[in-house]
Amino acid sequence: MFEFTDVDWTRLNSIVENRDSTWLVRCAETLGDINSKLAFEVLMKLTANEDIEVQISALDSINALLSTLCIDDGSMSDLRERVSQLETSSNVVKIMLSSLMKKIS
Repeated sequence: MFEFTDVDWTRLNSIVENRDSTWLVRCAETLGDINSKLAFEVLMKLTANEDIEVQISALDSINALLSTLCIDDGSMSDLRERVSQLETSSNVVKIMLSSLMKKIS
């Protein structure tokens, strides 16, 4: 199995600002399978993306990671704020966000 180095994480963190939404959604989906605080940091960055699909994908992956990762209080606070700001009409997304809020409250 391939493992990212610190340099790889730094590169990924810097290029996510310059990728299209389709690429970012796939990136977020993939990072949800990586039990790493560095993956969490990139996902948090993606939650601030202007595209709601990117935000939802990142939050869904964070939801998956929270069962195995310990996140500091500052990051949890940021996460709660981002979740509370997201508005959607999709029932599936509302269920995922509800599950996420239960984990971070």
